Amino acid sequence: MKGLRISKLFGRNGIITFESNGAFVIARGRGLPRVMFPGFTDMRGYQAMYRDFARSIRDGRVPEMSLERAIEDQRVMERVYGTIT
Repeated sequence: MKGLRISKLFGRNGIITFESNGAFVIARGRGLPRVMFPGFTDMRGYQAMYRDFARSIRDGRVPEMSLERAIEDQRVMERVYGTIT
């Protein structure tokens, strides 16, 4: 399926398969698989970021995402790509 980002979590009692943008979740373990469709509520994650930023102002704390964290994330990705090329 083009455009979908499928991820899986493997555990001792089953597997959770999900589309990273929230299109669907499939939980398989004991019994029948369970399928859920949470929907596309925050495709790019901006709403969650804005909520956290507003709460950080209200609560007087540092937001979860910062420029420093973004730079470190980018450095990690560059190191990962450097190992596969």
